[in-house]
Amino acid sequence: MSERVEVLGQLGVMMDSGLPLSVGLRTLAEETGKPALRRSFVEMSSRLDAGRPLDDVVREFGNAMPDWLLQMIRSGTESGTLTRSVAHYVQFTRLRNRLRGRVLTALAYPFILLAVLGAISVGLFGYLLPQFKQIFEGFGVELPAVTLVLIQLSDFTLFFLTNAVVTVPVALLIVLGGSVAFRAIVGPATTRRVVYEIPLLGRALKLTGLSEFCHLLALLIENRVPLPRALSLVGSAMRDPCLSQCADDAAHFVERGESLAAAQARLPNLPVELLRIPGWDQPDESLPQALRASGEIFASQCDVNARAMAGAATPVVILLIGALAIITVGGLFMPLIKLLNDLS
Repeated sequence: MSERVEVLGQLGVMMDSGLPLSVGLRTLAEETGKPALRRSFVEMSSRLDAGRPLDDVVREFGNAMPDWLLQMIRSGTESGTLTRSVAHYVQFTRLRNRLRGRVLTALAYPFILLAVLGAISVGLFGYLLPQFKQIFEGFGVELPAVTLVLIQLSDFTLFFLTNAVVTVPVALLIVLGGSVAFRAIVGPATTRRVVYEIPLLGRALKLTGLSEFCHLLALLIENRVPLPRALSLVGSAMRDPCLSQCADDAAHFVERGESLAAAQARLPNLPVELLRIPGWDQPDESLPQALRASGEIFASQCDVNARAMAGAATPVVILLIGALAIITVGGLFMPLIKLLNDLS
């Protein structure tokens, strides 16, 4: 994967130096996750190699591309910066894939550890504790509160496992139905803001979205797309519903002739990280460079958060396993100690 990323980075530099546009489009096809868009890039590259005019190719495939990408190609064609724009888009795709891969990798490790914790818990409550329950019933001694709680958890685990054909689908339905209902009630943007509050994970997701937001907006502004239109196009392209809504609100705000530099009081949901970026009053001059630099900073911060998330998972899960072991051992042996004391 690292070799592939390095190749993409070198390709962006070569395209910026005059490499044919068709090569960049074919590379974008390799990096694009959507099959329809991938096919469109390959066809566009082939027709450009065959000598077809770029305007004709863009018209033929306009309906197959997102609005922001179509606008970037058209404005880049008019301003003569299309090759450079495609090179920047290659680098943007490279960065986006790296960030998402980093977050997914950081999430995979905690999930593996939690799966181990779940397997240990099932073994304790589904196999070990039921055997001790029979022993305790044979003794006929009064059980401590901790032991009674453990036995109740064991009964619940046995019931869940015994009736897994019914209980597992019902549990999944409750979880999925609850999340869908919550999203429908409060809205996708508010749901994402709640996710932002999750320690480490929420911050990593937010930084990933902010980095994509900055690079994409810089790409459009460099192609002389007006700021309100560029913000609107970014809003339609963002997968993060919170940032998508913020981009739409900012587009309407700027369209009324107001500056985003003083929008914090008027747009409370707009991330303060974006408002700190200098150059909002000069969208055609310093803003693209400031956005791209901020996007790189957000990407670096996302890497740090992803590493911290993966590093924090190990001690947290070990503490949970240790606490579970201590509580279980204590709950099991307290009745035995009491019985020995009574017999003596």
